[in-house]
Amino acid sequence: MSDVLGPENEANLPLSAEAPPVARPALTIPQQMQPPAILFDPMPFPSIGQAIAMTLLLLAAQVICGIGMGIVAAIMGSSGSEWLGVGSLSIINLIAFSITYWIGLRWSRLKSRDALFLRSVPLKLLLPMIVTTLGLVPLLNELGTILVLLSPPSDFVNRMFNVALGGDDAIWKAVLFLAVVAPITEEPIFRGLLLGGLLKRYTPIKAILVSSVLFAFIHLNIYQFLTATLLGLLYGWWFLKTRSLWPSLLGHATNNAIVFLVPLFPVSGGFRQDVPQFQAVWFDLIALVVFCGGFAWTRHAFNGLTPSVEPIPIAVETAVDTPLA
Repeated sequence: MSDVLGPENEANLPLSAEAPPVARPALTIPQQMQPPAILFDPMPFPSIGQAIAMTLLLLAAQVICGIGMGIVAAIMGSSGSEWLGVGSLSIINLIAFSITYWIGLRWSRLKSRDALFLRSVPLKLLLPMIVTTLGLVPLLNELGTILVLLSPPSDFVNRMFNVALGGDDAIWKAVLFLAVVAPITEEPIFRGLLLGGLLKRYTPIKAILVSSVLFAFIHLNIYQFLTATLLGLLYGWWFLKTRSLWPSLLGHATNNAIVFLVPLFPVSGGFRQDVPQFQAVWFDLIALVVFCGGFAWTRHAFNGLTPSVEPIPIAVETAVDTPLA
């Protein structure tokens, strides 16, 4: 039979008649053995070192502005006790923070609208945030009282606290400084420029912690360091969830404004570092319940929040299957 191939004819088969090779599945590296794939730009502004440099620059700007105002006051015949007040502190803050913010924008090569994060926030988030702040402030006051008892402040520190709280100035000046000037100068830098950039480079926990510690550091006293750090952590969480400065601006203003409501509640013990006094236990318990309720309420509101259309690129390291060649 001519159509049957024998062993002697196998060598004459054309190459195209050979059987195709068997396809082998691609091998993958197990996840625990894979190197992390970086899903973010590793070099955005700021790094931790740059954030520290910005904070030191801010402090230097405040010192220089303070010296400049002191020289001008001396030329005009005013003594240090006469010109130093919440009005001069407001001017110093506005100038120093504006200079630092401008340098930060130039350094980061960002436009102001990209660093301010003034994105609208649903109104349903604001009320639980205010409740959280109202409960947290008395608890932080107790923490401050403990620190004062452990390490009594110097006369200079007491004097600076007195100046910041208004001293001999009109009460409206103190309210303007603490509830308006302080939030609008500090939040754009620490929660906007710094935290907004750190979140692009580091994990959320690391970014929020760094920005909170630097925020506390600019207060330059141990009595506000722990309390400011805790507030920074809270505000950082709000910023992470909303991608907006409005919650931290509101919380910061509410926290500072409560100082002027303390005389209405004698059981609170006041916010005086020179005469520390613990609050009534039942007052602390109410504050704890209010804080926990507000925190849980805020968290629940965040769970129902629609994700941002243009979120901040968060630093995430993950493992992916990588086929072998």
